[in-house]
Amino acid sequence: MSDLKEKQLDLWQGFVDYIDDTNICNHTVLARNSYTLRLAPGAGLRIALKISKDSIRYRVYFPDKKIKLFKFLKEIYKDDIEKGLGTDIKWLPTDKGNEIVKTISVHDVYNKENYPEHYKWFKSQALLVMKILPQYIERYKAEQE
Repeated sequence: MSDLKEKQLDLWQGFVDYIDDTNICNHTVLARNSYTLRLAPGAGLRIALKISKDSIRYRVYFPDKKIKLFKFLKEIYKDDIEKGLGTDIKWLPTDKGNEIVKTISVHDVYNKENYPEHYKWFKSQALLVMKILPQYIERYKAEQE
């Protein structure tokens, strides 16, 4: 395992330990530098923590089978969602689906003294996403019936 991967895993494991006491959600380590929390039961979506040398970000990934949901949220509720999550989120197409992304720049991401602030930021963002998005997902489901 590379030094960078070890640092990413260390940061993620610290975050998992940080949230385990709160029992807020299930968590999974995926390949590379992506670590996920289940967003909403039955939604099939996850929020991923992405780590790079100068930033941390979360992304809510919508696989191809959820493209209608992504379009619905973006076309009808974009302003409301941005009001809840912050206008600095990005709505991005990817080669395998679509995603909502929020990034913050961080000086010296892997300085362990900064980890508690990283944990607090990601936890607050994850809880916010889990509070905001499900209500719009339910509206989408209601319109599909």
